[in-house]
Amino acid sequence: MRLPTDKERVPRQSLNPRYHTEPPRFQLLHCLRNRVHGGESYFVDAFAAASDYQKDHPDKAKLLQQHKLVFEYHNDGHHMENSSYIFPDTLTRLRSVISWSPPFQGARRVRGGPTDEKFLDAVALWETYLAQDARRLEFKMEEGDLVLFDNRRVLHARRAFRNWTNKERQHMGLETQAIEDPQRWLKGCYLDGDTVWDKLVTLSIDAARNGRKKAKAQVAS
Repeated sequence: MRLPTDKERVPRQSLNPRYHTEPPRFQLLHCLRNRVHGGESYFVDAFAAASDYQKDHPDKAKLLQQHKLVFEYHNDGHHMENSSYIFPDTLTRLRSVISWSPPFQGARRVRGGPTDEKFLDAVALWETYLAQDARRLEFKMEEGDLVLFDNRRVLHARRAFRNWTNKERQHMGLETQAIEDPQRWLKGCYLDGDTVWDKLVTLSIDAARNGRKKAKAQVAS
């Protein structure tokens, strides 16, 4: 993904893309260029935040399990929409997910239940849990860095950034760049959860089988 140089706003933490019926489970981001001021990436474990939220506010947590939010993407000739509960009924299953993506919340906000103040208050409180500084793992990606994370559990965002000026580049001994050239450039891809889990199971079976063969060979010798 190429990020234009005029992107100064800070995206809200999100798990993308929630408007799909089955959003991809794992995401990889490869930093190809990051010659800017700012632009630090940060990540939040939504499962840990949800677990604390449920302990502190069980009644509000139930509202996030019982009312769906609408997520949508209407852009460039595409129209996609989906609705999801924010919290799953349990966080302990392999396929448990959190559904949260403020940039793609639909205008209707709620499906399958009333848009009442109690629910909206519960959503607002959830946002405060995610915004706590102590929950953030924050760092600036260097060129060549690659991150892999659970896209249905880990929220991610970045700080605002600006390009280095040509004067700053000259001071650092770098060539000047045309103003339209992207100076923060990440490439990303997604992996389906079933594909990853299938490979983990087959590798575990192979490892166990090889371990038994090695043990038998040692006994025989």
